[in-house]
This record gives sequence, structure tokens and C-alpha cells, in this order.
Amino acid sequence: MVSRPNQSQLKPDRFSPELRLLRLARALERTRFGLTLEEMREAMATSGRVPSRSTAERAKRALAQAYPELECVNEGEIGPLRWRLPVRASFPINVNATELAALERSAAGAERAGLSLDAKALRTAAQKLRAAANPSTLLRAEPDAEALLEAAALAHRPGPRQNIDPAIVAALVDAILHFRRVRIGYLGRESRKTSRQTLSPLGFLHGGRNYLIAWSHGMRAIRNFAMTNVLAVEELDEPAFRPPDWKGVANHVRDWFGVYAEEPSEIVLHFSKRVAEDALAYRFHPSQVVTRLKSGAVKVCFRAGGLQEIAWHLATWGDGVRVKAPKSLKRLTLRTQRARSTRS
Repeated sequence: MVSRPNQSQLKPDRFSPELRLLRLARALERTRFGLTLEEMREAMATSGRVPSRSTAERAKRALAQAYPELECVNEGEIGPLRWRLPVRASFPINVNATELAALERSAAGAERAGLSLDAKALRTAAQKLRAAANPSTLLRAEPDAEALLEAAALAHRPGPRQNIDPAIVAALVDAILHFRRVRIGYLGRESRKTSRQTLSPLGFLHGGRNYLIAWSHGMRAIRNFAMTNVLAVEELDEPAFRPPDWKGVANHVRDWFGVYAEEPSEIVLHFSKRVAEDALAYRFHPSQVVTRLKSGAVKVCFRAGGLQEIAWHLATWGDGVRVKAPKSLKRLTLRTQRARSTRS
């Protein structure tokens, strides 16, 4: 029979390399700005004993061999050197089916929308998450994630999508990141002729169709370019131009409906009682104000440009919607509805 020693009889652990390395690795993971060698010594302390500087140096070299991503975060700067260790799969995390399925759904949605770079990045992120996951929890999560994807009908959902060359997108993204002008080959939608245009890319607009928003140096204005019509991109060794009043894509399209840039109008719509519940389920525009009327109808007001695209959308509601303002939108909507009924 082996007796268990009394705690008072236990001697302090003078040196435990494994424990010290583990403490140091965790400390280097948790820090955002890195640790100096002196701070590493404190992190490695066991039983109140702080290791020597040479011990801390040996531990740092051992970690660098085990974890090549150990990085010096302030090399070349004034002050003591600081090191940091990015989170690794050696300290596994728990991942569940909902998280895996959400990434896969997002990647599938990006692919359907023609956002090939986003889809690739999301799938890479999912691979990294799997690599860092606790193996036992991953084994349970994977089948459940597949079941969730099947239930969401996203595994092989058919449907139209735009074909956009990933190399075109990558070149435009690179130009935005490096603030460079580009020269594009662009196929005119109506003329069907290819022109060469010099642009300063500003951002992208995604939806049913994907557009590049850019400053046109030829037109001296911001224009939208259908991504499917961009045939070639050449990055120029010239700095891009950004209009002084440019405040980002979200602000630029704030008063748009779809991709039409025109002076915004005050839109007033009445949806009949018959389609009221459907109308309440829609968000027509970020600026909308929705009022439920005593008759059971729904009044929707918002400020936006792009009257033609608004008319195209409203025409799908048939006689369930009436345009109260502006008159120009009412005329466009009636004309679009008549055209739809004639085709059908």
C-alpha cells in the first residue's frame, strides 16, 4: 500500500519545464501587445520562484521551435522587444454545428451572389475553425452541421446567379487596398461595344446584380459599372482619386432604391388590407416609416431615388398597392403594370 504524503511534506517544485512552457505559451496567447523577456519570467514563475533570464531565453527559443508563428511585435522600435503567440490549435476550442453551418451557409450565399472571393475566404475560415477545434466536439458537430444545411435547402440549391471572373474581382480589390487607378475593358449594356476607361475604384454594391462604384476620370463623376460587363482590369501605377465629399459606399447609396443614382423623392405608398401582412414583412428602404391604418391597410413612406426600379418592384404587387406620391412614380408604376399584364 502506497501512502499519500502530507501536503506539508511536499517540497516546492524547483523546476518544471513543461509547466513553465505551458504557462508561458498561454500568457503569450492572451496578450495583445506582447510580453518582454522580464514579463515572460514572471509568467513562468512556479511556487513563487521566478526563473532566471537565461531560462526565459531558453524557453522562448523552445517555443519558437514548436510554434514558428511566435512573433516579435515591435522589432526595430525603441524599447524592449516584445513577443506574442497567436492562438493555436494546440489549445483546442469547442465548436458546435450551428457555427459550422452558419459559415457554410454564408459561403454558399456569397457564391450564389457572385462574391467568389468572399466565398473562398469564408470557407478558409471554416477550415481554420475545424483545425483549431476539439476533435471530440468536431466529430459530433460535423454530422449535425450537414443536417442543418440540408434542412435549410442550401446544399445544392438551384437558381440563377451572375458569372463574375474571380480574377477581375481580385484585381479591383487589390487596387482599392493599394489606392491605385485601374484601366478596364467595359462592355456597354446598350451599345454592346467595348470601351477602355480609367477609373478609381471606390467600392462594390451587391444585390440581384453586382456593381463596381468608381470615379470615372473620363466623365469626372462617380459611376456604377456592372461587374459582369467588366472584361479586363489593369492596375496602373498612379494614385487613385477620391472625391473630397466621399464618405463611403453606405453613405453614397443611402438615398438609392436599387442601383439607380438620382435625386431622392418622398415616396408614399398604400398597401391594401389584403396584402397588408405581406407588406409589413418587407423592408422597402432603410428610411421607411410604416403606419397601420384604421382600414387595415398599411402606409409606407420613405425617401429614395431610382423611381424606375421602385416601379418595377411595385408592379409585382398588382392592385395591392397604390402610389400616393410622387405622381411621376405613379405613372411609371401604372405603365409597368400594364406592360407586365400585356406580356402575360
